[in-house]
Amino acid sequence: MNARPVTDPSRRDLPQTPAPDPKPRLARWKRVALWCVALIVGLPLALVTLALAGILVFANIPYGQRFIERETASLTGGMVQMQGLDGAFPYRLHLRRLTIHDHIGPYLAIDELRLNWSPLALLHKSVKASLLQAQALRFERLPVSDPAVPTPPATPSTPSSLHLGINLKKLDVARIDLGKSLVGFPLSASAQGHLVLADLAPILDGLTLGHLPKADLGLTITRLDRPATIAVTLATPRDAINLHLTAHDGAQGLVTQFAGMETFDPLSLSLDLSGPLRANHLLLDMQAGEVKAHAQGTLNLLQHQGNLGLKASTPAMSPLAGVAWNGFSLSAELHGDLLAPSGSGALDLDSLAAAGAGVTHLSARFSGDEGKGARADNLLLTLRADGVRVPGVPSALLASSPVEARIKAQPNAEGQPVTLSVTHELFQLGASARLKPEISGALDLVLPDLRPLAAIGKIALSGHNVTHADFTYRPKGDTRLTLRDRLSITGGLKQAVSLIGDDATIALDVTASPEREDGRVVRIGDLTIDGRALHLHDEASVSLGKTPSLESDLVLALPDLKAAAPQLHGHLDLSAHAEGPFQDLAAKTQIKGEIGASEVPAGPLTLDLNLLHLPATPEGSLRADGKLDGRKLALDASFARHADSSAELVLNALDWASLTGKAHLVLPPSAKVPLGTMAITAGNLNDFSALAGHRLGGKLVLDVHTSEASETVPPVVSLSVKGGVSTPEARLGALDLSGTVNNPLDKPDLNLRLVLSGIDAQNIKGAAKLAAQGPLDALSLSLNGAFQNVMAAPASIDTALLLDLSGKSVRLNRFSALVKGETIRLSGASKIDFGEVTGVDRLQLAVAPQGVSPATLDLAGTIKPRLNLHLRVAQVTPALARPFVSGFDASGVLSAQADLTGEIARPTGSVAVNLHGFKLRNGPGESLPPLSLQANALLAGQSAQLTAQADAGSKITLRANGAVPLSATGSLGLHVNGALDLSVANAVLGAQGMALRGKTAIDLALNGVATAPKATGRVTLEAINFAHYGQGVRLTDINGVILANDDSLTLQNVQAHAGKGVIGLNGSVGFLRPGLPLDIRIVARKAQPITSDLLTAVIDTDLRAHGQLSTRLDVDGTIRLPSVVVNIPSSMPASVPQLTVIRPGQKRESSTSALVIGLDIGVLSPGEFFVRGHGLDAEMSGKLHIGGLSTAPDISGGFDLKRGFFNLAGVNLNFTKGRVAFDGSGVDHKLDPSLDFRADRNVQGTLASLVVGGYASSPKIDFTSQPSLPRDQVLSMLLFGSSTASLSPTQLASLAAAVAQITGGSSFDPLNKVRGLLGLDRLAVGGGSGVNNGGASLEAGKYVMKGVYVGAKQATGGSGTQAQVQVDLTKRLKLNTTVGTGGQVTGFTTPENDPGSSVGLSYGFDY
Repeated sequence: MNARPVTDPSRRDLPQTPAPDPKPRLARWKRVALWCVALIVGLPLALVTLALAGILVFANIPYGQRFIERETASLTGGMVQMQGLDGAFPYRLHLRRLTIHDHIGPYLAIDELRLNWSPLALLHKSVKASLLQAQALRFERLPVSDPAVPTPPATPSTPSSLHLGINLKKLDVARIDLGKSLVGFPLSASAQGHLVLADLAPILDGLTLGHLPKADLGLTITRLDRPATIAVTLATPRDAINLHLTAHDGAQGLVTQFAGMETFDPLSLSLDLSGPLRANHLLLDMQAGEVKAHAQGTLNLLQHQGNLGLKASTPAMSPLAGVAWNGFSLSAELHGDLLAPSGSGALDLDSLAAAGAGVTHLSARFSGDEGKGARADNLLLTLRADGVRVPGVPSALLASSPVEARIKAQPNAEGQPVTLSVTHELFQLGASARLKPEISGALDLVLPDLRPLAAIGKIALSGHNVTHADFTYRPKGDTRLTLRDRLSITGGLKQAVSLIGDDATIALDVTASPEREDGRVVRIGDLTIDGRALHLHDEASVSLGKTPSLESDLVLALPDLKAAAPQLHGHLDLSAHAEGPFQDLAAKTQIKGEIGASEVPAGPLTLDLNLLHLPATPEGSLRADGKLDGRKLALDASFARHADSSAELVLNALDWASLTGKAHLVLPPSAKVPLGTMAITAGNLNDFSALAGHRLGGKLVLDVHTSEASETVPPVVSLSVKGGVSTPEARLGALDLSGTVNNPLDKPDLNLRLVLSGIDAQNIKGAAKLAAQGPLDALSLSLNGAFQNVMAAPASIDTALLLDLSGKSVRLNRFSALVKGETIRLSGASKIDFGEVTGVDRLQLAVAPQGVSPATLDLAGTIKPRLNLHLRVAQVTPALARPFVSGFDASGVLSAQADLTGEIARPTGSVAVNLHGFKLRNGPGESLPPLSLQANALLAGQSAQLTAQADAGSKITLRANGAVPLSATGSLGLHVNGALDLSVANAVLGAQGMALRGKTAIDLALNGVATAPKATGRVTLEAINFAHYGQGVRLTDINGVILANDDSLTLQNVQAHAGKGVIGLNGSVGFLRPGLPLDIRIVARKAQPITSDLLTAVIDTDLRAHGQLSTRLDVDGTIRLPSVVVNIPSSMPASVPQLTVIRPGQKRESSTSALVIGLDIGVLSPGEFFVRGHGLDAEMSGKLHIGGLSTAPDISGGFDLKRGFFNLAGVNLNFTKGRVAFDGSGVDHKLDPSLDFRADRNVQGTLASLVVGGYASSPKIDFTSQPSLPRDQVLSMLLFGSSTASLSPTQLASLAAAVAQITGGSSFDPLNKVRGLLGLDRLAVGGGSGVNNGGASLEAGKYVMKGVYVGAKQATGGSGTQAQVQVDLTKRLKLNTTVGTGGQVTGFTTPENDPGSSVGLSYGFDY
């Protein structure tokens, strides 16, 4: 419809312009088109809208919600099941329960699930939810795929197109329960958090630090069953990451539940990462129990670069049973490329023990220098392990010296070279390699001494070995290893020495192809061993594909069989070829050569062995042809084991000397006795004498025959072995085994009899008979024997039993035996079951020694399937052991009883043991008081309640009560207390020259489990005195406390008095820890522990003993000797045990102790080190260093002379030099110092010298001169200043007395006795070199303080007196002051005979 134009009336007078044509048909078309489009688009849209509205309405009514639940289960095949769907669909969903199933059943269930979200946000590729909440989530196990459903083929991975953002404002799961199968134990927790994620696709494609989507995450997980919380916040703005993680886990938390390591509870962890990815700040703090760790630095997370500082430490701990250490520390400062960093690091681990292995101390040091780029140019890692212990290896073997390793890498150099060296006194390993473009390198191994390594396998072998190997690894090419070895065996196993020799070579060339579809092929191009009398060569190829196969050709030549076995001679060549799959191998072997034995001449012999179908159903043939001992040998045999488990043996021919035989035996499936025939005869065993290497006599005839069987008559096997055998060591006069086995296939029925007569071996003579009769379910066995000279007494046995093999039981009808005069008898019949039911029906035994009431044993009951056992043991006396233990004589009675029920793994019941009046009646223990012991235990499954007490008069009183474990997991709760008078040990110690007295009080408690027990309590030491009279050791008033704390014992203020000083011990011993770690400090102040005729010493010490008692201890520190007196008697008095002395250069007996003791001890003597006796009086000073091992100490240093003289026949000879060194030790490692002193006197141009050498236990005195003169002339010059020609009779008598003194004619020393009584350090009578230079003089002196000596000298004629003061300014510089009353001097005045006053300095030096 068109509108009319409106005309303005005021303009009617103007000319009118005609209106254009409206074209009504075109406008109409447009309107129609618009209506059509509206109908086409609007109608479906309206229908969709109506449908959605209908669906929304349908989904929000109960019927529709139940329909959705059913269809969801139907469409997912029952995998997803929903219950209780309600809420405002689809914006606010609520499910009462959601369950996820697999083909086994449900594994995930969620209760009260709520989701508030906006579906319209999906139009913007975003998932927005204001709430995701669940009341409970139970995740019992991981889903299991259905084996009936084929696995879908793998599809190539493509980038995800699911670019969805996620905005979850609140996550709230009130309870999460994880099943035991997921984490090893049930776990309950709650979770709260939120998540904003810009894009899900990068996560689906695999997260990388370089492509992190923007995210904001917050999550807090709180355990509900244990105190533990984990909180994490994460933000990833562009090119940055901000992470904060905190974790707190209380006692008995995750670490304990996961790994069973309570030591690491509680746990506290804080981790912060903040900043750009290329400059991210790291801060880590962690404490797990007493373990502490800290890390801080700046990281480039995209290129593993940065600056990083690390610190970690732990005290002594034992986190697991069998695993322990004394301390651990780690520190490092690293920067640059963290895969090849610059910087340094250090790791130290003390006393590590794990699974039987251990190390006393492990130290590692790392350093990386500054490179041109981020990587260091040189990386160096050094490791040192002291006291290494490996299971199966003697502990002292590796622990005797450190294992040191050094690894050096050059990551920036061409090829990235790496070198490795590992050294120990047993081996030296060196290797070098290049890592680019392929891994290639060389390895060298040197074993300088094979003896200790061979001893590991209890083989005696000496020699050495040098190995060189080259290797190349190509991931896509052939990998190759070539090895060249030179082996020298010089002693030990005779066969090895003879076959290998001292210059053997071993060559190996192996190539492995890369992995292919048909597998890998390994080719042994060359395996060659060339020894003195052994030559072996092998070439082989092994295919490791789906059907592994082998092809090998081996050749072995033994040109001298005597090298392989001393009783053989000749030569032998062996060739072998094997090929085929591993499950169906075929092999051919031929042995050919000239073979002889002992007195048997060598003869040609060829042996062919052919085998097929190895290893499942082998069959083959064996043929031998040739001459043995000059007589023709023929052997032709075949054998097979078939697929039905039957076996067959055919002996077509056996012919040699008097040995002949033929056989055809078949062992049907499940049969116990073979069927067929066998006839073998050795008519004269002397034919074998040459082969056996000793004379043989007698003959043997074996005959086996099976009768024909029919449907009604079963076969019968007849067996006969007759003859006799004699050797030089033993003789069997007659052997007769005969009888039959009826129906051997279905129900064997035996009727066999064995008679042995004329038995004569090792002076034991006798005869025996054995009979077996009846079916296997009622087999009657009897044995009778009588023998002479069994342990020098008659012996016999008589027994009869009925055996039921099918029922697994035996009825013991009769048993009696006689051994060493003791009789063992069975009282009544007894039945023993050993099948599913294992038990005894009343076993009663009586053991009766001569002249003593018999001991009895009464056992009845079952062991399985149910434990119900009753045991009684009575009247057990030491008389039972007396015939077997020479010289043993004791009294006492032992009785025991047990009543057990339940199961073997968890027994219940009671056990009681009673020992009354046990006392030794001879030997050192005769004076010990009688011992009584009562113990009772109530068993309750995994543990038992024990009550026990032990008393030995008033000397020993011990009580124990509490729980003891019966299995590795059983609980321990035992309390032990009591008192011990240590003088009880004097009965044994007294015979060894020792005495002990004092008291010890014990109050200890053991708790925990058997595999990791813990101890608390104390052991108190009260007024303990110890003396070793032979060694002069005396310690008094030893007091202190030993505290038990968990797995260690701590010595607390343990002090002992030694003379006027004290010795203190402090430290700990991990007596319940693996490896037994020890760390004890020994401090002594003015202690005098040794006072003997040989050595008296006052010592100050500060020593530390640390390490592991199972492998290696190290003792280091200082010993200061303020005062030492070494007495040299003319002969060894009775109070000093005579020592066998090992001189320098002599070999010491090797120690077999498993403990290695390392030494690093400094010994210092500032002075007052006196060596006296045998005419010697000297004062020493100096220092020693004792290193190495206790079994082979390395001692350097010694003690040098400060002043001294040698008194010979009343004449003092002043020493010009002197030294005491400790380079000799007795076999018991006791001190025996070596001596080196020299005294000179110049007489008319001749230098006469007295030399004292040797050892304190056997000093050697000699006289020398320049020019050389006879010894009597030298002695005359020393004593009288003239030759023997000018001596008076009185002087000749003095000379004779001097000779008697030197040769040990008199040991009386009155001056030594007087000096000791007066408390002087020096007392001597001088000859003609003192005051007035003519008569004798008396000299006395004493140290009034350190380094200050005051002395006086008086002429015996009374005409002159001197006072002397000497002050040691330095080690060599001394201030000397002398005040004299004057007197006449004959001849020249010298410093030695100056009678006046003087002040001066003296400086001594060695030349």
